[in-house]
Amino acid sequence: MIQFRGIFALTFLVVGALLAAGCTSSSPAPVTPAGNISVSTILTPPVTINPPTVTPNVTETVEQVTWNTSSENFTSCVPLDIREPEITIDPLPHHYVGDTFTIGGTTNLHPREMITAGIYATEFRPCSIGSCSGGISNTIAVVPGNCNINTWSWVIDTSQYGLRQGYPYVLDVKGRNGLVENSSLFSVWNIPKPNITFNLPENDPNEYAIRFSGQVNTGNGPDEKLLVKISSDSGAKVSYTIPVFLNGTGYYWNFTLKKSEITPYNFYTVNITSLTNPEIGYLNTFMYNNLPEYN
Repeated sequence: MIQFRGIFALTFLVVGALLAAGCTSSSPAPVTPAGNISVSTILTPPVTINPPTVTPNVTETVEQVTWNTSSENFTSCVPLDIREPEITIDPLPHHYVGDTFTIGGTTNLHPREMITAGIYATEFRPCSIGSCSGGISNTIAVVPGNCNINTWSWVIDTSQYGLRQGYPYVLDVKGRNGLVENSSLFSVWNIPKPNITFNLPENDPNEYAIRFSGQVNTGNGPDEKLLVKISSDSGAKVSYTIPVFLNGTGYYWNFTLKKSEITPYNFYTVNITSLTNPEIGYLNTFMYNNLPEYN
């Protein structure tokens, strides 16, 4: 019995020594940082990139705001009610008596709103009571446009409305009972409108050539030169550069063409233009007897 107790005591001492030496271990406790938040539970929140907020400038003319990001383009139209109402007038060139032209512009007034436009002489012209009016006027509906940039227009026939040459005129436009208004000046010139006239072609006495002639009014005087192009139904084509000459009524031009240069032909076409202003010219087709194809 004494021997058994000795063995038990020896065994207890050996086990105690092993435990003291750390031969038996257990799993470490999780490390908890400050704030009692476990490292394994920290999450990175998703990042959301929103387009920048743009505050429209109420004085901008174009009612459109655009901003960029690295990946997209954002476009937004400014509501009509954000800006002060306005009416613009497109540039008005000078005109001649007999011209028909269009005046117009843009506006941020709502579509189908009415604009009142008037044209008035800037110089006083005496007249008897009731025999003359204060000008011409028209009521125009606003036409819808892109991104709230709406438009308006008015076709003017200077001969129909009796506009007089040599007078400056003012165009006045109003909307919303005069709350918004704009005006611009233009003139009706008292000089002849630039043009090139064309007399009826004539055969020379021997019938071997055709004579062409006409008047020139381009504003360039003796410095003007004309480009003449003539083609026939045979496929023949010729072109010449000719000068102008001064006579008692202004400047004129003339040119003689040998028929052999375009024969055989049943008809021919003449195209004559100013070299200094190609928009000024004359074009017509003539039969073999020199009469216009269409009278």
